[in-house]
Amino acid sequence: MKEVRKTTYQGKEVLVIDFSGRKENEMIEIVNYAGLLIVSENKPVRLLAILNEKNRLTPLFLRHGEKYHAEMYKFIEKHSVVGLTKVQTWIIKGLNTFSFKKPLMPFDSIDKALDYLTN
Repeated sequence: MKEVRKTTYQGKEVLVIDFSGRKENEMIEIVNYAGLLIVSENKPVRLLAILNEKNRLTPLFLRHGEKYHAEMYKFIEKHSVVGLTKVQTWIIKGLNTFSFKKPLMPFDSIDKALDYLTN
Protein backbone atom coordinates (compact mmCIF):
# COMPACT_ATOMS: atom_id res chain seq x y z
CA MET A 1 0.00 0.00 0.00
CA LYS A 2 1.67 3.19 -1.20
CA GLU A 3 0.13 5.34 1.56
CA VAL A 4 2.17 3.48 4.19
CA ARG A 5 5.92 3.63 3.79
CA LYS A 6 9.10 3.75 5.79
CA THR A 7 11.66 6.50 5.66
CA THR A 8 14.87 7.22 7.52
CA TYR A 9 15.48 10.58 9.15
CA GLN A 10 18.57 11.38 11.21
CA GLY A 11 19.42 7.69 11.11
CA LYS A 12 16.11 6.58 12.61
CA GLU A 13 13.27 4.74 10.91
CA VAL A 14 9.87 6.44 10.70
CA LEU A 15 6.65 4.88 9.45
CA VAL A 16 4.85 7.46 7.31
CA ILE A 17 1.10 7.11 6.92
CA ASP A 18 -0.20 9.44 4.21
CA PHE A 19 -3.94 10.11 4.38
CA SER A 20 -3.77 13.10 2.01
CA GLY A 21 -7.01 13.50 0.07
CA ARG A 22 -8.45 10.19 1.24
CA LYS A 23 -12.06 9.64 2.27
CA GLU A 24 -13.22 8.06 5.51
CA ASN A 25 -13.37 4.44 4.29
CA GLU A 26 -9.95 4.74 2.62
CA MET A 27 -8.46 6.25 5.77
CA ILE A 28 -9.79 3.33 7.83
CA GLU A 29 -8.27 0.85 5.37
CA ILE A 30 -4.93 2.66 5.65
CA VAL A 31 -5.07 2.49 9.46
CA ASN A 32 -5.86 -1.23 9.27
CA TYR A 33 -2.93 -1.88 6.94
CA ALA A 34 -0.52 0.15 9.07
CA GLY A 35 -1.72 -1.70 12.18
CA LEU A 36 -1.06 -5.09 10.59
CA LEU A 37 2.41 -3.95 9.56
CA ILE A 38 3.21 -2.68 13.05
CA VAL A 39 2.04 -5.90 14.73
CA SER A 40 3.89 -8.10 12.23
CA GLU A 41 7.17 -6.30 12.90
CA ASN A 42 6.65 -6.46 16.67
CA LYS A 43 9.01 -3.61 17.52
CA PRO A 44 8.76 0.02 18.64
CA VAL A 45 7.75 2.42 15.89
CA ARG A 46 7.79 6.15 15.25
CA LEU A 47 4.72 7.24 13.28
CA LEU A 48 4.13 10.30 11.11
CA ALA A 49 0.57 10.82 9.86
CA ILE A 50 0.08 13.24 6.96
CA LEU A 51 -3.28 14.85 6.28
CA ASN A 52 -4.44 17.80 4.19
CA GLU A 53 -7.41 20.15 3.92
CA LYS A 54 -9.45 17.50 2.08
CA ASN A 55 -9.35 15.05 4.99
CA ARG A 56 -12.22 14.90 7.45
CA LEU A 57 -11.80 13.54 10.96
CA THR A 58 -15.22 11.92 11.01
CA PRO A 59 -16.62 10.31 14.17
CA LEU A 60 -16.29 6.84 12.60
CA PHE A 61 -12.66 7.42 11.67
CA LEU A 62 -11.84 8.88 15.10
CA ARG A 63 -13.47 5.93 16.93
CA HIS A 64 -11.55 3.54 14.70
CA GLY A 65 -8.33 5.43 15.45
CA GLU A 66 -9.01 5.28 19.19
CA LYS A 67 -9.57 1.52 18.99
CA TYR A 68 -6.34 0.98 17.09
CA HIS A 69 -4.42 3.26 19.41
CA ALA A 70 -5.59 1.23 22.40
CA GLU A 71 -4.31 -1.94 20.72
CA MET A 72 -1.10 -0.48 19.25
CA TYR A 73 0.15 1.98 21.87
CA LYS A 74 2.62 -0.57 23.27
CA PHE A 75 4.42 -0.44 19.90
CA ILE A 76 4.27 3.34 19.50
CA GLU A 77 7.45 5.06 20.60
CA LYS A 78 6.23 8.46 19.40
CA HIS A 79 3.69 9.65 16.88
CA SER A 80 2.98 12.96 15.20
CA VAL A 81 0.64 14.44 12.64
CA VAL A 82 0.86 17.27 10.09
CA GLY A 83 -1.72 18.97 7.91
CA LEU A 84 -4.45 19.53 10.49
CA THR A 85 -6.81 22.47 10.53
CA LYS A 86 -7.19 24.42 13.79
CA VAL A 87 -10.40 22.57 14.63
CA GLN A 88 -8.78 19.19 13.89
CA THR A 89 -5.87 20.17 16.15
CA TRP A 90 -8.33 20.84 18.98
CA ILE A 91 -9.95 17.44 18.37
CA ILE A 92 -6.56 15.72 18.56
CA LYS A 93 -5.69 17.60 21.76
CA GLY A 94 -8.97 16.33 23.25
CA LEU A 95 -8.15 12.76 22.25
CA ASN A 96 -4.70 13.17 23.78
CA THR A 97 -6.30 14.26 27.04
CA PHE A 98 -9.10 11.71 27.26
CA SER A 99 -8.31 8.72 25.04
CA PHE A 100 -4.74 8.26 23.89
CA LYS A 101 -2.19 6.68 26.20
CA LYS A 102 0.62 8.27 24.21
CA PRO A 103 0.04 11.76 22.76
CA LEU A 104 -0.34 12.32 19.02
CA MET A 105 1.65 15.52 18.57
CA PRO A 106 0.43 17.97 15.90
CA PHE A 107 2.99 20.00 13.93
CA ASP A 108 2.87 22.63 11.19
CA SER A 109 5.56 21.00 9.05
CA ILE A 110 6.89 17.57 8.23
CA ASP A 111 10.42 18.65 9.21
CA LYS A 112 9.29 19.70 12.71
CA ALA A 113 7.35 16.46 13.12
CA LEU A 114 10.35 14.38 12.02
CA ASP A 115 12.62 16.30 14.39
CA TYR A 116 10.25 15.50 17.25
CA LEU A 117 10.07 11.83 16.27
CA THR A 118 13.81 11.35 16.04
CA ASN A 119 14.98 13.32 19.10
